[in-house]
Amino acid sequence: MKRLLASKARPLWALLALVVVLLPLVVFLVKHDQSVSSTSVPDLSAFAGRWIAHGQYLDFSSNGRAKYIARAYQWCGPGVPPPCDTIQNSTIISGITEDMLFTHAASKTAYGTITASSAGNTGRSVSFALDANDTVILTEGGHSAVLLCGPKALALASHVSSPCSSPFLNLGCCRI
Repeated sequence: MKRLLASKARPLWALLALVVVLLPLVVFLVKHDQSVSSTSVPDLSAFAGRWIAHGQYLDFSSNGRAKYIARAYQWCGPGVPPPCDTIQNSTIISGITEDMLFTHAASKTAYGTITASSAGNTGRSVSFALDANDTVILTEGGHSAVLLCGPKALALASHVSSPCSSPFLNLGCCRI
């Protein structure tokens, strides 16, 4: 009789041991997954919008994706390596396009990576720093910086009579 009870108890003990071992593991994995998913999408809405300069612009989405378009100032033609600009129906088509993904922000700067580039910059680090008067400084690879202007930059520079006059032009905030 004792042997019969012992043989029936084994599966119960095995099940209990399995629950005792797996339950903490499942709880840990569920909590870890929730903490990762809640922090994996940073709030980048402060950087969102269209930022412009002469011959270039950047569209920044609140999800961290950005598209940068710029003139190469080199016309496409035989023997001309890309990136290069073209003309279609009297419109200049900018030769430089870059997709960027910004993954985190600290203070007034967003940080990310160039995910695709017609200029060969794929994989480079990129930062996007908010500056005075609705402007930002875009830095690629830690060294080349571009000043871009937001929609309020022209109004904030009201002392300038024309959006493309000096010193506003020197800031690069000319409309494209």
